[in-house]
Amino acid sequence: KKRMMFIKLTPDYDATAKLILANAKCSNIHTELYNYKSKAEFRADLVRSHQPFDYLYVGAHGNPQGIAAGSDFIRWADFAQDLCGNQGLNDECVVYLGCCKGGLKTVAQVLMTICDGIHHVVGAGCDIDEQEANLAFHNFSFAHGRGTLSTRIEQSISLAINQKFSIFNREEMHAEITALRSAKHVHEYDPYYVPEEFYTTPEKNEKMKLIEGAVVSPA
Repeated sequence: KKRMMFIKLTPDYDATAKLILANAKCSNIHTELYNYKSKAEFRADLVRSHQPFDYLYVGAHGNPQGIAAGSDFIRWADFAQDLCGNQGLNDECVVYLGCCKGGLKTVAQVLMTICDGIHHVVGAGCDIDEQEANLAFHNFSFAHGRGTLSTRIEQSISLAINQKFSIFNREEMHAEITALRSAKHVHEYDPYYVPEEFYTTPEKNEKMKLIEGAVVSPA
């Protein structure tokens, strides 16, 4: 029986989480839910030893720059570093980004470049609502569990939600990852880099809304 670690970072993701958990059960996937209310709480728990999971589902609001964790914000590059401290990742673990923009190729590039432990990244490269997020995961968990080709899964889900859905794996992106690693600094891996101090001012929530594709709508 396959296992999934569900990381919930956004309080208003509760309704979607219930649907995802129900679909996981239908696909014979045992799920453990981890509910984090802040970036600090998320990072503190990930250093603990977790048993290996086949899937790691991230339930949050997202944009091309990163994801929200409560009222905090985590850049994709930092998120990748955080995941590298999680023993729940294994060579076949699928990181499923159940958020807006999670299926952008640049996001997968950043995650895989920063963390060697990330081998598969899955998600929609657009803004998706609760129904679309649920439909996408339902189709993915059913088809992936039966060994359906990734290209066919991408096509069927993209048609179902009428948006681009992507599955990236490290082997296919090896050349791009190698090129990105020629950068001298970690932030150079991230095409959407914004200095950490940008998010630590009293006006951080208002500033977040000004970023392209800001985290302001449910995903």
